[in-house]
Amino acid sequence: MGYSTAFQLKITKLSEDNKDQEQLDKLKEDILSINNVEEALKQINAFKSKLSLTDKDIIHILRSENKNAKHALCDKGKTNNDCSWYDAKEEIKQFSIKYPEWLFTISGKGEESGDIWSAYILNGRMQFEVAKWTLEPFDENKLE
Repeated sequence: MGYSTAFQLKITKLSEDNKDQEQLDKLKEDILSINNVEEALKQINAFKSKLSLTDKDIIHILRSENKNAKHALCDKGKTNNDCSWYDAKEEIKQFSIKYPEWLFTISGKGEESGDIWSAYILNGRMQFEVAKWTLEPFDENKLE
């Protein structure tokens, strides 16, 4: 058996309209230098399909490529099954490199009380945060 965690994955496209335009301009330059029309069309189609991706498309791709993700997550990124996916953060880090303009937020709730965390992953880099529990100090004005 192992330590079970309920995982959730949220994917958000960062607002990078300028970056898309820069990529399109570079693609135009590349196409002008390509003598092979077939190769130029391949590059155009690859760029178009990348622009039209949604968060659900990326989750679908992840689940089709990663058996742990398929087991842990449903097609919307919510918990499918509590499971032991020990390399979740590292596997998402590697996967995120394919989609550098998307922010991956994977969260987990472990079977032990208080084991709640989130990892924010962008283009192979990660910020990891553990939930912190706080209580407000005594305030006599709040007495009822």
